[in-house]
Parts: sequence; C-alpha cells; structure tokens
Amino acid sequence: ILVVTFASDRGLCGPYNSNVLNAVRWLANEKGKDNLEIKAMGIKVGSVLRRRGFKVLSSERRPAWSHFGPRIQELSRELLELWNSGEYREIRLIYSHLRGMTVVRPEPAVWLPIEPTEGQAEESRSGGGDYFIDEAVTAPVLAQAVQRYLTNELLTGLLQSEASEHVARMVAMDNATRNAEELYSTLQLTYNKARQAKITQEICEIVAGANAV
Repeated sequence: ILVVTFASDRGLCGPYNSNVLNAVRWLANEKGKDNLEIKAMGIKVGSVLRRRGFKVLSSERRPAWSHFGPRIQELSRELLELWNSGEYREIRLIYSHLRGMTVVRPEPAVWLPIEPTEGQAEESRSGGGDYFIDEAVTAPVLAQAVQRYLTNELLTGLLQSEASEHVARMVAMDNATRNAEELYSTLQLTYNKARQAKITQEICEIVAGANAV
C-alpha cells in the first residue's frame, strides 16, 4: 500500500502533525507496517516516520502556493505510473481537513482503486438505464476524466491540509498567549505577596527596634 501524507514543514501547530502520524500508525496496525510505503509532502512527518522505521520513499517540502497546481499534476502522474506498474494494490491519502473552524483528524482515504458511491453501485447493478455506450469514443474521454478527478482529489488534500495548518497554528498560538497571560498573572501575584511580606517584616523590625530603644 502506498500512502501519501500531507502535513507541515514546521512545528508550533499543536497536534496537527501528530494527528497525521497517528493516522499512519493506525493504518500500520491494521494493514501491517511492512506493507506500507510512504510519500510525505511536509518534511516533519516524513522525518519522524523514517526515524520510526517506516519505508519512506520521499519526503519533500510542501510547495509554495503558486506551485500547488504544477506540483499536484506532477504528483498525480507519478502516482498513476506507480499504480499502472502493478506494484501497489492501494494508494491512500492522509491529510487533515476542516469542518467550519475545527480541524478534523485525518483518516486514510482510498485514492486508488476508485470505489463507487452507494448510489453509483446500485445504478450499476440495475443496469444503469437505457444508454448506448460507444467504448471506442468513451475510453479516451473516460481516461482523461479519471485523471482529472484523481488530480483534483490530490489538490483537495493539499488545500485542506494547508487550511488546516493555518487554523491549527492560530489555535496553538492563541492557547500559548492565554497560557502566557495566566503565567504572568500568577507570577505577578506571587511577586506582590513576597513584596508585601518583605515590607511587613521590615516594618515589624523597625517597630521592634524602636520599642527596644
């Protein structure tokens, strides 16, 4: 099974990268670690998986925004070539995605083979309606449509991953700011108590000295 992960090149984004790692680990437990090969887009996850003994075929930085389209098209061609070689029985994508302003934990989605939806499967079983299909005409059109669909799935994964990282980083920085403010308030209170105790002690010593005189 070939697994393509989309994650971050940097840290300081809360559990964003670790959620992707956990999804890979879950898949390894289900399918067997030795049956997985990884292509990581986002060097944080790639480096950790390599240290944990996974077979990482490649680990690259996420492309700049202006290069999303060209890199995804190139990646789609690479993956289709690997699939057509018969080397893999499945290709899966793992990436975080957004639901509103909440980052949803990633799940390993099957990229290939393409699995029909429940409605499509039912239509296929019932005969698909009264349509005439000219295979000589539809074969190249279908091949192009499938490639575009798969490329769009990759682009969706990359865009969802990018948006999820920004939200995760924003939440992490907001939490860090709140924690810093709480720590500052605690330290300020501790300082004021210590200062007040010192002043009280000095006043007591002055009064005691004056009474002794």
